[in-house]
Parts: sequence; structure tokens; C-alpha cells
Amino acid sequence: MNLPLLHEEMEKIERSIKEPSEIVDVFRNHLDKILDIIINKNSTQELKFQSLKELCHYLIVMRVSLDGILNDSYHTKREIFYMNQNVFQKQENLNLVIKQFSHNIQIQRKQLHIISASKGLVCGSLILRKQDIELDLLQLTSQGKGLNITEFMDEWLPEIYGKWILVVEKETVYFHLINEMHQEFLQNTVLITGKGYPCYATKSFVKYLSIMNPYIPVYYFGDMDPHGYDILQQYAFGNAYTSHELNNIPWIQWLNSYFPLDQLQIKKKNKLNQRELQLLEQIKSNANLPEEWKQIMDNKEKYEIEDMQFQNLSEFVLQIMQRQDCDLQY
Repeated sequence: MNLPLLHEEMEKIERSIKEPSEIVDVFRNHLDKILDIIINKNSTQELKFQSLKELCHYLIVMRVSLDGILNDSYHTKREIFYMNQNVFQKQENLNLVIKQFSHNIQIQRKQLHIISASKGLVCGSLILRKQDIELDLLQLTSQGKGLNITEFMDEWLPEIYGKWILVVEKETVYFHLINEMHQEFLQNTVLITGKGYPCYATKSFVKYLSIMNPYIPVYYFGDMDPHGYDILQQYAFGNAYTSHELNNIPWIQWLNSYFPLDQLQIKKKNKLNQRELQLLEQIKSNANLPEEWKQIMDNKEKYEIEDMQFQNLSEFVLQIMQRQDCDLQY
């Protein structure tokens, strides 16, 4: 891992942590800007409302967030939606306003006391400790299960006794790797899935694990198509709207980029459609994306992990990670 980059990320996180009183001051200043927009119509590119309805949505999110901060309680996005269903009408409308609000005041959503329901899963060679509680996730793995990743995972002290953190795109692949019961793979791997595009909690947990275990490499394994590439990009670099969340993992490695092409047997490959080609061009325009990744992505064909023909997927993935370990040693 790039340790200077890790230290830089840790310093950013430390600077971003605010006391409740500081957040209230930010709210007060932000509300002054909103009042200025209403009274003097001095809207900015970052802060503007197309209608009274949009303003109402925004103020509801501010009010709920402030209530949580002052009372030291948390509201889920789903809970906020059902409390104001007639106003927002769709969950997506609320989610967008929360994202805009968090971005505008540059405060992480969890610090706003707004959280999401758990989505990601984790299992493998990891022990989580909190006070007198100890969870050995390898035991959950042997039962074919996983632990739900919540937004409070940083309350646990993680101890990795394996060699790698492996983030897989799909839940189906996650359970496939578990069900193969390859002991060497499971005993040396912390296995995580965000079930597609990662939520805030999953990304934050992967980064927290990596920071707490800086010498453990982090790999991503996903479909070889623009959506799989985009998910990799979200883990590594996020986007402009989420940069303030500070949960990007720029040192994550793309496992697919290490595949020995002469050993790959693919059931079928399909051509990219027009929308996928547009998404691919958008991904490749990211200046942070390594050139070697762009070259691999610049293939106008696609295939899914399930299209790869192997007698044992765990064994194949294990060999790739072991080979990378050997390359680093030499």
C-alpha cells in the first residue's frame, strides 16, 4: 500500500470530524444563505431551488438532521421517507436531497445523523471486538452466512488474521465463494460484497478495515463490463458529490487486471450496447483512473464472472492473490 497516501487520507478524516456545536454553527450559516436566496434571490450554482417544493424538501432534511444531532439520535433514510411520504412521494427524491444537502455543507452523512439500512455483507478471516464482545467471522463463514455491514462498524476493533481483503461486486459470487468451502481461501481472506454499487456503510467499512490493517492488500473482483468498471471506480475514487464523505479507497487493486489471459476460458462474450459504450467513455475520462486499467477496459466486449469457466473459482482467485504477494516480495 502507498503509506504516504494512507496517512494523507487519515489526516483528512481527522480534520473532517466535527463536534455537534460546530455542525450547528454550519447549519446556522447555511440557513442564512437560504434566507438570502429567498429574500434577495441571490442563488448560487451550488445552492439554488427551482421551486418552493424543492425548498420544502431541503428544509425538511435540515430539520430532521438537526433533531438527530441535538438529541443524539439517528434517523434512517427509510424512516424519514415514511414520515414525509406525501411530500417526497418517492424514496429517490429524498435520497437526492440528502446527498445534495450533505455535499453543500461538506459534512459526512453519518455526522448529520442520517443513516441507511444495512446492505453489504462481510465474512472470513476477521475478528471484531467491542468491550467484552468478540465476533469471529470465520464461524459465520462456515455456516454459509455473513455479517450485515452497518454504519457503526467503526465502533468495533477489527483484527485480520488472514492475508487479503477481497471485495466482490455481486452477492451471488460472494455466496458462491463461501459455498465452495475452500479452506485456504476462506482462512486467509476477508470477503466483502456491496451487492452491486456500494452503499456509504460498505465503502466506509472497507476503508476502515484497510486503515486499521495497512499492510493487508485490498482487491476488487467484478464483472468485465462498464457497470463492473464503474463499481470499481466508485470504490476507488467516488464522484464529485461524495468526495466529502472521505470513504474512497484509492489504493484498491483490480484483481481482474492480474488475470492470466492465456488461462481464461469464457463461455460467452457480448458486444457493448450504445449506453454501455457511453458509460465506458465516461469512466475512461476519469483522470484518476490508472492507464493500465483504461487499456483493459477499452475492450468493446463484456462478460460476467459467471461466464468464467473454472473448476473452482476460489482456487483461481487464491492463486492470483498469492502471485501478487510473490511479485511484491521480489
